[in-house]
Amino acid sequence: MAQRFPNTRARPLSTGMKLRVRVGSRDVASDSKGRVEDRAADPDHITLTQAAAETYTRVVEAWDDSDAEKLLATGHQTWMQIKRGIWDGSLNQEQLNLIRIIIAIHDVLHSCFGEKAANRWATVLNRLPMFRRRKPVDAVIEEGLPMMEKAQRLTCGLLAGA
Repeated sequence: MAQRFPNTRARPLSTGMKLRVRVGSRDVASDSKGRVEDRAADPDHITLTQAAAETYTRVVEAWDDSDAEKLLATGHQTWMQIKRGIWDGSLNQEQLNLIRIIIAIHDVLHSCFGEKAANRWATVLNRLPMFRRRKPVDAVIEEGLPMMEKAQRLTCGLLAGA
C-alpha cells in the first residue's frame, strides 16, 4: 500500500494501524502535559493530523460505521473530504486524543478477539453498565471523550487480564 504522506513514518501495530507518528527523528504527539495549543500552521501538527485522519478512516471503515463524522465531530462535507484523502484542514486536540484512543482500543480488541469480533465491537449493543445497552460508538457520540477514555481503560484491562 502506497503511503499518502511520505514524510510520515509510523510504528505499525499488529493490525496494521498506526499509533505513534514520527516526523524526522522525533515523535509528533499531543503534549504530554495535556496542554492544548493552536498548532494548525505547525508542519508537525499538519503531518500528525493527516496521518491521524487517514488511520481513523481505516478504522471506521473496518467498523463499517456510518456515524464516523458524528464520532469525530465534523460536518458531513469535512468527513467526505477526510474519507477521500483530500482534506487539508487541522484536527483539534480533542479530536486527536479521540483518534489515539480509538486506535488503541481497536488494536487491543484485535489482539484479544480477532478481526471479526474486534471490527463489530464498536457498532453492536453492549450490555456493560457503562454503555447502558447502547453501541459503544453511540455512547461516545452522546458522552464524548470521557466515555472513550472509560472504554479504553476497559479494553486495556482485557489485555492485561484484569
